[in-house]
Amino acid sequence: MAGMKTIRIALTLLLATVALVATKPATAETAEEMLSACRPITLAPVSDGKIAIPSDFQSGLCWGAFAAIEFNLDTVDSQTRKHLFGVCLPDNRTRPQLIAIFVKYTKAHPERYGDDFMLVAHEAEKMDFPCPVPK
Repeated sequence: MAGMKTIRIALTLLLATVALVATKPATAETAEEMLSACRPITLAPVSDGKIAIPSDFQSGLCWGAFAAIEFNLDTVDSQTRKHLFGVCLPDNRTRPQLIAIFVKYTKAHPERYGDDFMLVAHEAEKMDFPCPVPK
């Protein structure tokens, strides 16, 4: 029964992604555009374990995009229990940490500025949190 739930969730994610891509192919955010939106979050003050992110559209765009990425990267195959994207996020990670990893990676790779944000974000997270290679 749990396997069917995982399959339904994966299919829902796939359909949502296809629907978004099919309706907005020309307006996908580039890594550079998302870098611009996310950079202020990496500079936001933290106090008592809470981050004071700016209350603007760009910060909300970044925060929401990384909520989706975090969910996406946690997706596992119901049969093999392997992470579908080769990224094994630790349980104690934070969204600001994932955003900071993306910002650092993108700034270090300006040749990727024009690339699709999701592809660059996945690559950035995979560099820091690769899944262990089975022996």
